[in-house]
Amino acid sequence: MSPADYACAPVVLDTSLRGTGLMRNGLTGLTYEQELGEANPAAYALWSGTAIDLYFTLGGVLFLAAAIAYRRVRPGRWRLRRGSGSRPA
Repeated sequence: MSPADYACAPVVLDTSLRGTGLMRNGLTGLTYEQELGEANPAAYALWSGTAIDLYFTLGGVLFLAAAIAYRRVRPGRWRLRRGSGSRPA
């Protein structure tokens, strides 16, 4: 499974749609056999994969919140200042 397989869709949403049966092959169009290498994967494989996906999604949301909070506290650090030597003479 390469990262390019999930480039077009959020993994959690893709797995949820496939698992609930709303979309047979999810947003990526991959079957369970193409994704996991088994046509009928065990429940622990599905649940552990979902837990890992949610863990990384939560990490991304928390990182975004921290970045926004940092920018609100120190807004001037993101702008170029005049005379800072950033432009060639």
